[in-house]
This record gives sequence, C-alpha cells and structure tokens, in this order.
Amino acid sequence: MSYKPYFDRIDAQLLKISPASDIMLLRVIGAAIPVLCFALDAFYDMPVLYWLGMPFYLICMALYLEALLKTILLMHKVSAELLIVLVMIVTWLDGEPLSGAMVAWFIGLGLYISFTIIRKNREKIEALIQDSKKTAQVLRGDQIHEIPLLEVQKQDVIIVAKGAMITVDGLISDGESSIDEAFVTGEPFPVFKKPGDAVISGTMNLSAPLQVVAEKNGNDAFIAIMTREIEAGLQQKSSLQKRADSTVQLLILGVTAYAFCCCS
Repeated sequence: MSYKPYFDRIDAQLLKISPASDIMLLRVIGAAIPVLCFALDAFYDMPVLYWLGMPFYLICMALYLEALLKTILLMHKVSAELLIVLVMIVTWLDGEPLSGAMVAWFIGLGLYISFTIIRKNREKIEALIQDSKKTAQVLRGDQIHEIPLLEVQKQDVIIVAKGAMITVDGLISDGESSIDEAFVTGEPFPVFKKPGDAVISGTMNLSAPLQVVAEKNGNDAFIAIMTREIEAGLQQKSSLQKRADSTVQLLILGVTAYAFCCCS
C-alpha cells in the first residue's frame, strides 16, 4: 500500500496555510504560540491563556506527528520528530505542556534553520548546473554563433555580455571589465580585468562586454568539471554519509528511549 498520495494531499493543504509556503516554518510558529501562552499563564496566573494555548499545542503535536509518520512510512527511518512527539505527549499527560512546547519550539527551530540553509545551498547548486547547460556566443569570422557550452573548442572567441556569466577558461582579447570572482575564489570584491588577463568560467562579467579566447575545450572548463563532480556527488552517498545516517538513527532512538524511561 502506498501512503505517498495521502501525505501529498495533506502537505498540499498545509502549504496553503503555511507562511512562505514552508511547512517547517508553520511547525515552528505552531510551537511558539503555546510557549507564549503557557509562559504568560505561568507568570501571571491567567488560566484563559492556558486554555487558549492548548488547541495550538495539539495542532503543533499533530503537525510533528504527520512529519514523523511520513518519515517512517515513506523513508523507513526515524527522525527528530519522534523525540518531539513523545516529549509533547508525556508532558501533556503530566500536566506540564509548557515543557513540551518549548522542546518542540527549540528543536523545530533548529531543524528549520538547518534545512533552510541546506535548501538554499541546493538551489545554488541547481542554478549552477543549469548555468553549465546554457549556450555560448562564439565569434567565427564575422558571424556570431550560439552553441552549447560543451561544444566550445580551444581558441574559440567567446562574446561575454555585460552582466553575463563567463562560460570558458581563457584570456581576454578585447575589452575591460570588473569581474566578480566570489563564487570561484571567494574574493569579496570585483577584480578589474584587461586584455591579456585570465578569466575563469563561472565568474560574472559586471561592467562591460568582453571577448575571451578559450584556452580549454568547453567540457574541460572549470564550471563543467565542477558541475560533473557535484552531479555525481548528489546521485550517491559516500560510505561515511551512510554510517553517519545510521548513527543518527541509533542516537535518536537511544535519546528518545532514555527520555521516555526518565519521564516514566
């Protein structure tokens, strides 16, 4: 039996009410509201805030339970949501939901920050891969031909427009411009380049059009090699990553079992 269609429908509904269409952010906010309500009740003895926060507490628990079930049923592994759900259930039954809400908020916030960073890095990688599949404008005689980057040959003259990515490793033959090399070298400031200076594929031409003579074939350029290595790395996990995943699974189960035994 496939559970994926059911979870897809649930996620589609959650996305409609999630800030920035981010379900993880919805979970963080769902945990923050009961934390605030329960904390104010603890300080000012206002039971109305306790009962106001309780529905949000249950909603937050349901959100993390959905994430846990999805991980178990679809990926056949456990995740940090297991610890969150069990702590929220135990503290709720024990009459201390503030503790459970705080655990959900702290762990959920950490997960949200880490996955946001991972997602942004993946988006940058995907953008790089797409850039490597673009075309280059090659000057041959008096004609400009647009060809795939991998078909660029050594000694081809490439036209690089202002604001465009430099697609080959080579030497500037005509034009002067500032080049943003941050992506390749980490240099935070643009570097001024003139005829005879070397440029690297993957850098950005900022201020003026350039003509660049390719010193390598397109498939040997820096951006082509880096893209191939990234694609290969995304397609398979190293043995170290697999061992790390297994260790994390055991750690989550161990911590959860220990916490459950202590609370019992």
